[in-house]
Amino acid sequence: MRACHRLTEGQRNQIYATMKAGLSQRAIADQIGVHKSTICRELRRNKGLRGYRPKQAHRLACSRQSFIYRRRISEGDGPGLKTCSARIGARRKLVAS
Repeated sequence: MRACHRLTEGQRNQIYATMKAGLSQRAIADQIGVHKSTICRELRRNKGLRGYRPKQAHRLACSRQSFIYRRRISEGDGPGLKTCSARIGARRKLVAS
């Protein structure tokens, strides 16, 4: 299994087809090559009123992916930011050496 990655539209089509064939979530995960929790999350997040539909699921996932999160600390938040960043950098250098 690969480390963290996003599902492709082809993988979503495979999920749909194997679900229709009656395979379990664990069997679907083994066939696609992802962790079983990935399949569980995919089905939970992208299920609509008519069940899991791969095109709709891909569209929903892409819209969530393109959502831009606001940074918690911006560079204009005040003078304490530079000193805080310097302290963190110094700590990292101490730990690394």
